[in-house]
Amino acid sequence: MLIRSEEEHRGALARIEALMDAPSDSEEALELEYLSLVVSHYERELYATQPPDPLTALEFRRKQLGLSHAAFAVEAGIPEEKFKQVLSREIALDLEMVRLFHERWEIPLESLVQRYVLASHDNDDQDNTDIDDINSFSQGTTEGVVDQSENSETDSLLSDLMEALEQAREKEEVPGLGSSIARKISDIHLKSGRLEDALSFAKTSLVMAGSDRPTNLSHIWSLVAIATVYHQLGQLNAASSYFKEAETLQAEFDPARPYLELDDGYRYCDLLLDLGLINEAYQRAVRLVEEAKQRFGDNTVFSLLAKVIIGRAAMQLGDFHEADAALDEAVAILEQNDSTEEMCRALVARAAYFRATENFSDAATDLARVLNTAKQAHLPLLQCDAEIEFGLLAFSTGDIAGAKRHYERASKLSAATEFHRRDQDLSSLNAKLTDFFD
Repeated sequence: MLIRSEEEHRGALARIEALMDAPSDSEEALELEYLSLVVSHYERELYATQPPDPLTALEFRRKQLGLSHAAFAVEAGIPEEKFKQVLSREIALDLEMVRLFHERWEIPLESLVQRYVLASHDNDDQDNTDIDDINSFSQGTTEGVVDQSENSETDSLLSDLMEALEQAREKEEVPGLGSSIARKISDIHLKSGRLEDALSFAKTSLVMAGSDRPTNLSHIWSLVAIATVYHQLGQLNAASSYFKEAETLQAEFDPARPYLELDDGYRYCDLLLDLGLINEAYQRAVRLVEEAKQRFGDNTVFSLLAKVIIGRAAMQLGDFHEADAALDEAVAILEQNDSTEEMCRALVARAAYFRATENFSDAATDLARVLNTAKQAHLPLLQCDAEIEFGLLAFSTGDIAGAKRHYERASKLSAATEFHRRDQDLSSLNAKLTDFFD
């Protein structure tokens, strides 16, 4: 058997999940081993890529976001004409452009610092030498589907970034670069499930944003980073406080756009749902979609994440038709955009909707995909999310043993990472299991 399409891939993942508890000496165990090898081969072929050169990375991210060249450059703080010169290889990326593209669009530094030949140059001795100034800032990436299961790879990246952070502390040639590096370190720790470390570096980012310039984007983004970690730690009141402070500064920074927007706006809406402020989350998400459409066009990652919020909120408000449409659209387009982490968030949300509407088979398929991807990319928080949702799904279908198994896995992940955002759901599942066995 060879997997030749995403549909076959999804079917294989669902079958793997069904065979997870097969006895070791059974035919099902042999089938499980074979399917795991086939899926692993397919995903290695699908995801194994080398870091692209800077121009390829820029173009890929622009298309992924669904932005025009002008919007992509201007929103990052770079003049459109200058960006055109970069794309035509008339000029090289300089230190400031690297910082802005990395900070605004989270393009990996590893890609942005690659050497490349300019149009007017005939050999590699005349390439983008400005980039040499920041080659020490990164030797890795956390974008897309990156297999971080080997701790040595992540540790190596963190070591490089820590060295860059120390350099930025000693002599910050570009304002905000140290803050940006600290946020990147925080983000790596967050995705790897080291939440206390993530919080520490998010706070470092805020300090390095500069107390003498309180109303700037680095300051706002650092506050959002702190709020996001507190949210994952389950400290919702602290998270809310930092989000509100960030939005207050956003209103001061740009009175015409006083609300947190794009990914920051999505993160705030995510918290509002957990706080039970469903209507506010819904209204904000609708505004996020409209603003993203006006500024960047249809189907950007930002508008699709907002549609995930709309779908989740609509389900809780009882509008299942809107929930179905919003979540299906988000999943379908995020799949096309290769937005792995965002797609997983959408799949978990859609699985919850499928469970609520008793479409148990499709819920299981979505969650199996998330678990497989989260394990491969070493995203323990998403893995914990999926395990909790799988436990609730299993209990709904009467699979008590499966519910108990997923509960135990989720509990271990929660304890290991201090991921407490979904403690209420985990406690609910535990109560259901306790009542059943009593």
